[in-house]
Amino acid sequence: MPDHISWIVKMWHFGKDALTCYSGEKFEMNWKDILNVFHHIYSKEYEEKRRKITMKARDEIQEYPPTSH
Repeated sequence: MPDHISWIVKMWHFGKDALTCYSGEKFEMNWKDILNVFHHIYSKEYEEKRRKITMKARDEIQEYPPTSH
């Protein structure tokens, strides 16, 4: 395994879930903005108490920086 000091970050992503649930069809949208940041918004299923399945919208931002650790 290489020394961690020489590692280079290739991709990171930050995600957040909507506060409210919804009942509808699944969806997924992707786009890249002018700053070359990739956006991914989609529906995600969650299992809650008593095995009840709910859906929430999830927003993820992915970046591809050539950053060393």
